Amino acid sequence: MSGQIQQQRGRISQEASNRLSVKLELQADFMAGLWVHQNEKMKNVLEKGDIEEAMNAANAIGDG
Repeated sequence: MSGQIQQQRGRISQEASNRLSVKLELQADFMAGLWVHQNEKMKNVLEKGDIEEAMNAANAIGDG
């Protein structure tokens, strides 16, 4: 997906490019969440406080 968006840059407006970048970031966040969920179900890898720590970090950088 990232490569497809890179190809669009230069052919679309800056505003449209920014919208695509936001959509890509949201998709990446969603996929990361799915990965964590599946990994946790199969391997029980999360420790107490991991999710809260991740949410705090995302909020600190404006990605939450």
